[in-house]
Amino acid sequence: MEVEYNSKKDFMNDIQRLMPGLVFLSGKTCTGKTTIAKELSAIGYQSIQLDHIIVRSVVEKYGLEDDSKAFCVYRGEAQQEWIDSFIELARTIIHESMSIGPVVVEGALASSEIIKSLFSGSISDFNFVFLLPHDIQAYTDRVQERFVIGIESNTSGLPMSFFDKVDMTLVEDYLRTKIISRELRSAISNFAGWSNEESENRLKHFHISFPMLTVVNT
Repeated sequence: MEVEYNSKKDFMNDIQRLMPGLVFLSGKTCTGKTTIAKELSAIGYQSIQLDHIIVRSVVEKYGLEDDSKAFCVYRGEAQQEWIDSFIELARTIIHESMSIGPVVVEGALASSEIIKSLFSGSISDFNFVFLLPHDIQAYTDRVQERFVIGIESNTSGLPMSFFDKVDMTLVEDYLRTKIISRELRSAISNFAGWSNEESENRLKHFHISFPMLTVVNT
C-alpha cells in the first residue's frame, strides 16, 4: 500500500526515526531529489547520484560526445550494452556503500524494468520514494531558478525536454539582458505544467510494479 507525505518535513521526520538501510529517490527535474539526498547525508546516509554513474559507466566508457544520449538508459531506451554497464557499476557501488552504512540513491529513472534490475537480489529490500510536484507555482519557481543558475554557470541544469519546449530566442534574449521576460516566464510555467503531468503519468506507471512506494509531495 502506498504511503504519502504532504510535506518533505514529515517524510524526513519518519526517515530519521526509522533509518531504513537503502532509500531510492526518484522524480522528474527540480522535484527536490538532490536536496533531500543532502539532508539524508547530514544524518548519516551515503549519497549516490546515478547521474555520476551514467557518466562513468556510459559516457566515459564508450567515449560519447553527446552525453544526453547516455541518459536514455534511464528510460530503458538505450542499447543493452549501455544499460548493463550502468546497472553493473551502480550495483557495485551500492553494495560497497551499504557495507559501511545506510545509503540514499537518487536519480530520475523512468523505467520500472531498469529499477527492478538495479535493486534486485541482495539489494532488493529498498524504500522507493517518488517526489511529486504539489505546488505548481513553487515548482515553476524552482525550474526558473535552475534555469538561471544553469545559464550563469554555462551548464543547462535542465533536461533536453526543457529546451525542446522553450523557444530558443527567449533563451537568447535572457542571455543578452539577464531579465526573465513575461514570455520566458510563461514558457517556463508551461514546461513546469507539462513536467507535472508527466510526473503524474510516471507515478501511475510505477504504481503497477511498485505498489508499496512512498510519495512525497514537494
